[in-house]
Amino acid sequence: RLREHPPPPLWALEDWASIDGVEGCRELGRDRLGTALQLYNAAHPKKTPLRTDGSMEQLAREVVAVLPALKQAVVTKRKHAQSKRVLQAATKSGHIRPGHVVEGVVAAVRAVGVLVDIPTPFGTYRAQLKPDQVTGVTRTPLQSFVAEAFPVGSHVLAEVLDVDAASEVTACHLSTRNLEEALGEMSTDRDALFARARARRAAQ
Repeated sequence: RLREHPPPPLWALEDWASIDGVEGCRELGRDRLGTALQLYNAAHPKKTPLRTDGSMEQLAREVVAVLPALKQAVVTKRKHAQSKRVLQAATKSGHIRPGHVVEGVVAAVRAVGVLVDIPTPFGTYRAQLKPDQVTGVTRTPLQSFVAEAFPVGSHVLAEVLDVDAASEVTACHLSTRNLEEALGEMSTDRDALFARARARRAAQ
């Protein structure tokens, strides 16, 4: 008995990045436009469903209305795929491994934590240092403290907490809390903490 294959994900259906305007959508043909609209509706169940029947002109206009979202989906998918390739190669080689110390550059400080770009021989991977892993003093440090401790563009050392290189959207979580030898060292003696971490990294 033949196994039924699931429909292709929306981002893979067409090269949306190269399609522009109603004319470009018309060239796909009515069937492909209808399929794209059905997949879009399935991927966005909370939105008002787009029309999936009608003339080719009507379907083309429906697709044009969501073309920016389709193009963004392609960009996001490619970015996730590239990140996955980098993280899988970096974990396989041991450059990024739970329990190891890594060094990176602060890319951004947000409510979800500090985003750190870690260079590897396979490319740069953006890891996350969650607020509750910044210091042992508190699991909810003020964002102003986090921003002061990790200025954008500054170098940071952290321990790799966990890695998920298998999912479509990969993850690498970091911890500076685990590097503290004394409670609150992240705020009282950050230089000593990073110097110790750098020595530990060199010895890995």
